Amino acid sequence: MEAINAFNFDILESQFFKITLGDEKQVAGNDSATTFFVQRELLASLSPELRKHIENEMKEGLNGEMVLYDVDKDTVQRFLQWAYLRDYKSSQGTGSALLLHTKFYILGDRFNIGSLRDLSFGKLTSLLNQPGPDATIAADVFSAAK
Repeated sequence: MEAINAFNFDILESQFFKITLGDEKQVAGNDSATTFFVQRELLASLSPELRKHIENEMKEGLNGEMVLYDVDKDTVQRFLQWAYLRDYKSSQGTGSALLLHTKFYILGDRFNIGSLRDLSFGKLTSLLNQPGPDATIAADVFSAAK
């Protein structure tokens, strides 16, 4: 109930902003590019960095569209889930969950979304602290990368 009370319902009345995925050829020809629509104000509220992308006087802001060439469909779907609910569902299996949390950490860092970075880092470290061969290997890799 607390999350519902904290949600700004005015966001739902804002215009939509388009997120397009695909390589340059797909996007240029609108050929098999994947698109998502999200309330402009919701996306802008996530970080000052995203607000700059959405409200600038350059191509993204004027066209109401952000093109992401290096983010996959599953990551954007779960990102939008997080944007609305402030949580996201992990993939099944340790390996795919580790990858998802890492992608989210990178996305949070890319757009300077501290709460997403914190959540994904918490989920990542929690998963790494679970016993099992996958977690041990991943913990070693994670520690080495620091």
